[in-house]
Amino acid sequence: MRSALPKVLHPLCGRPMLAHVLAVANALDAVETAVVLAADTIEQVRAVCGEASPAGQPYRYVVQAERLGTAHAVLQARDALRGRTDEVLVLLGDVPLLTPETAGRLLELRRASGALVAQQSGVAISSIVLVSLMRLSIADILKGVNIVF
Repeated sequence: MRSALPKVLHPLCGRPMLAHVLAVANALDAVETAVVLAADTIEQVRAVCGEASPAGQPYRYVVQAERLGTAHAVLQARDALRGRTDEVLVLLGDVPLLTPETAGRLLELRRASGALVAQQSGVAISSIVLVSLMRLSIADILKGVNIVF
């Protein structure tokens, strides 16, 4: 994208893409929400998305100094989440079409199966990517924190 506006702040249906993603976390009653961003975008995003969910749950903004991918971003959030939760749902800020129902079902399936990691991958239909999540295996890196993709 060629824009001064961070990608996650581009509007979709009247709201920034990231607002749609945060709404999923909020609907799932997230215990903690870490928002991982590049240093040059964090203050602009914080100004738009605020400090907390509508229920008052604070967002923890975390800087990813180097853009080294999704797994690296998750690692940056590790300290912000350590000891606060034993389950992590990784949502991508530029994937605003994921619904709380779909994400919730993924969590339910992971819990019911006892799997350490669950992952949802995407399907492209008529060149519209519905959900696109990277296939990562980082559970060993996080040592004991369950990661849900």
